[in-house]
Amino acid sequence: AVITSVSVFDGMLMHIIGDHVNEGTVLVSGTVKSSSEHISMHHANGSIKGIYVDLATFRCKYRPKRYVPTGRTKTINSLKLFSLDIPLSFDGDKFSTYETENVEKPLVIFGKKLPIALRTEKFIETSLSEIQLTDDEIEKKLIEKIYLYEKNFTDDVRIINRKIAVHRTETDVTYSVSYCLEGEIGIQKEIYAQKNGEKDSPL
Repeated sequence: AVITSVSVFDGMLMHIIGDHVNEGTVLVSGTVKSSSEHISMHHANGSIKGIYVDLATFRCKYRPKRYVPTGRTKTINSLKLFSLDIPLSFDGDKFSTYETENVEKPLVIFGKKLPIALRTEKFIETSLSEIQLTDDEIEKKLIEKIYLYEKNFTDDVRIINRKIAVHRTETDVTYSVSYCLEGEIGIQKEIYAQKNGEKDSPL
């Protein structure tokens, strides 16, 4: 990364704005040496921001497998009394894989809702099948993946720019996104010091 801003609350700053630093470089040291060569230990604390590059890859198949409705349905009607469900009808056993739709209609007398409701639960059978996606559908899905990635993983950084490289094979499409980001680059790690001839121990 290239350091763009520094704020040190405790400890010794090891690099300044404009420095290029690699992963694992000590940015703020907890080992502080005074002008009289006295060494003291501190809890290194600060905020170091920088510009760096990150890469994310997103893939979508031309023929992905999805659970799709088969057209077969079954229905359960029940009477809901407070938290108790009393079955009124049942159309056989449930399917091995299915989706459900629920409709609940409370009973109303003179404009007042009673703690009783009629509930209809519809089971829609599904099966795992391959579906063919168009180029527009694939592009839409990949853009959605990029959007969700940026929302979940880059919310605390600034996206300076992004470059998308598209790679197509016979089975799928891959978007390789190269990000130029600015954000926090420092993480806290324990420091070790040798004392009384013992092996290094954490402070």
